[in-house]
Parts: sequence; C-alpha cells; structure tokens
Amino acid sequence: MLKMIETFSGIGAQAKALKNLGVDFEIIGTADWDINAMIAYDLIHNGPQDISKYESATRAEMHEKISRYTLSTDGKVKADELAIRNLSMPILRRVCAAIDRTNNYVSVTDMNGALLPVEMNALTYSFPCQDLSVAHAWHGKTDGIDRSAANRSSMLWEIERILKERKASPRAMPKFLLMENVPNIISRSHSKNFQDW
Repeated sequence: MLKMIETFSGIGAQAKALKNLGVDFEIIGTADWDINAMIAYDLIHNGPQDISKYESATRAEMHEKISRYTLSTDGKVKADELAIRNLSMPILRRVCAAIDRTNNYVSVTDMNGALLPVEMNALTYSFPCQDLSVAHAWHGKTDGIDRSAANRSSMLWEIERILKERKASPRAMPKFLLMENVPNIISRSHSKNFQDW
C-alpha cells in the first residue's frame, strides 16, 4: 500500500485520480497553504468537519496554533498577520480542524524531509504551473522553473530540498514520486530546467 504525502495538495486531485484508478493508498499527510483549498480538501476527502474541539477555543488560541504556519488566503501570496487576524471564528475553526484531520504541513517551505513520517513511501508534488504555461509566456514571463525565478513554479526546488533532507536522514526515501504539470514543462524554453530536475 502506498503511504502518501500529497504536497501542493489543493483539493486533492492526485488522491482522487489514484482512487479512480483503484490504487491501494493512504494519505498520511498533505501540504497546501491556501486556507480555502485546505478546508475544501478536508471536506471532499473526509466528509463534514467536526469542529467541536475548537468550539470553546478562543481566537488567541487558534491564532497561536496557526501562527507557526505560512498561510495564504488566495493561494498566491503569503497572508500577512492582519489578514490572518481578520479571519472569522468559523473559518479559524475550519482551518484548525482541516490541518488536524489531513495532517497538513501547510507550506512546503516549512517542511523538513528528515522529519516526515517513516512510513512515507510516495510523494506527490504537482506544483503551481502558472509560470510554465504558454499563457504566461504571452505576457513576456519566461522564467518558468529557473532556480532563481522566485515565482510559484520555482517551488519545484523546495521538493528537491525536502528530498535531499530525507536522503541525508536515516529514513528511507520515497519509492514513488508523482508529478503532474503542464505539457510546456518539456518545451524548448523549459527543457534545460526540466532535465536538471
């Protein structure tokens, strides 16, 4: 059985695809920083949330829980402290419950490969494709997955870092890596970086 961590998990397309294919797997962790995606993932894959654990929690207690994470309210940029502070109590409860139930590491930038579960033997990493897409190139953006691009698609190299941390640890490397992205990743303008990967 695959014991999988689904990074850039979004609403769980990788898990859904594996389920549709009849693959024997278990999601032992997710990683997505978008609060809307993490709540949706939890609802789609686990059913209605039980937020009773957080019904009596104060705003300060929930903020303390989520303050160690890098969160986003739109999936594009890191949310600042004010945006997190302004989340409603129902949303805070749902975010906390989703992090707990999906074992969400939240941002891949905060993950450490050496600390991921011993039993992990599969890792998915369908990182953002916007900076690789043909549409993005029409706007003059061609940096794609360059290591120095500092864009969303260059988050691929965070997976490299996580795998190097894992390899340097006594824990076994995942047997399977699963990446889904846009066809343009192997185009002439991005093939050198893809070959580097």
